[in-house]
Amino acid sequence: MIEQAIIDKANSVSIKELVSGLNWKTDTTGNKIICPNPDHYYSDNTPGVVFNPQSNKYRCFRCNKSFDSIGFYRSASEIQGNSKTFNEAVSDLLDMIDEDSNVLFDSKKAIKSTNYKGIHLYKCMGYELEYLHQRGICLYDSYKYNGKVYTETTLNKMSDEEQEEIRKQGVFYRGIAHILKKNRVYVKHSFDGVKNYICYEVKYDYDEDEELQERTHSMFENTDRSFVIAKSLDGQSKKNYGHIDFNFITDGMPMNEIYICEGMEDALTYTMNGKASISLNSVGNVNSLMDYFEQCYVPRYNQKIYLSLDNDAAGLNATQKLIDFFVEYNKNHKKQYRYAKVNIPEKFKDINEYWVDKFNQS
Repeated sequence: MIEQAIIDKANSVSIKELVSGLNWKTDTTGNKIICPNPDHYYSDNTPGVVFNPQSNKYRCFRCNKSFDSIGFYRSASEIQGNSKTFNEAVSDLLDMIDEDSNVLFDSKKAIKSTNYKGIHLYKCMGYELEYLHQRGICLYDSYKYNGKVYTETTLNKMSDEEQEEIRKQGVFYRGIAHILKKNRVYVKHSFDGVKNYICYEVKYDYDEDEELQERTHSMFENTDRSFVIAKSLDGQSKKNYGHIDFNFITDGMPMNEIYICEGMEDALTYTMNGKASISLNSVGNVNSLMDYFEQCYVPRYNQKIYLSLDNDAAGLNATQKLIDFFVEYNKNHKKQYRYAKVNIPEKFKDINEYWVDKFNQS
């Protein structure tokens, strides 16, 4: 049990700094925010949660919830796809305090999240979001207008006239952070001393996760997912940590179609378009996916598998392997797989490049 003195110290972190660091939607003064209560957030359209400087808390008079620094950090993190236990939240907040001066670090630059097998992962911040926007992927509700992507937080800092113009004339894209959270996929940041990386952390263990078992039944049976894929923001290098395997982004998505992709950003492309997907994370994982389809997964009569791998030799070879597998499987089983190949135009390397081209035309 954490001592009260340590809890009080974590709660001494400026809640307004946390609001700023997490890019939370506020009014123009910063004294009112959108409610971070997950049960209220999605219906709360106008910042009305009031800041009390004496108590360092926010209070929502509509849902009657109060938020100290720990409570706000946990609620906001959950909504942004990065759930925290109470102990994790306390640890994170303490990491933001400079022990010499007892002041908050610059939370806009680094909100520490986890240490995964020797690498430090931080909450995804502005430049990672920009990286994703360039790939047509919006974690949070956004508008595309005149070649730029505007999140609700960004819009809230603009004049009423500018907001109205963008909302009326821009193209709206629903954010996918809540879908990724359901599927245990977290977008984070890392820095190795030379380059900044966008990190895709997949972390769940089916055998130890009763909630996941209840929600997905046999979908993830006997699988352990705990790994990180790190891609430098300049696109020049990629690092993997842990046992990299395929992962599903299916929970909360229609299951009549599932798209098999080579990489995470391809899978996120389908998520943006409301489609369930599987990211192989490497064509080397195609054999383990076939083993899974044969031994653990039962085809549904109203479901179709779409093969959407890269337009290169490795991708085409993996696609043919999967086709050969489905043909052989269907010869020997009453319940059969329905499948088809996605024909990505040859000028595009993968489905994400095709989506980026379409996204940029909006």
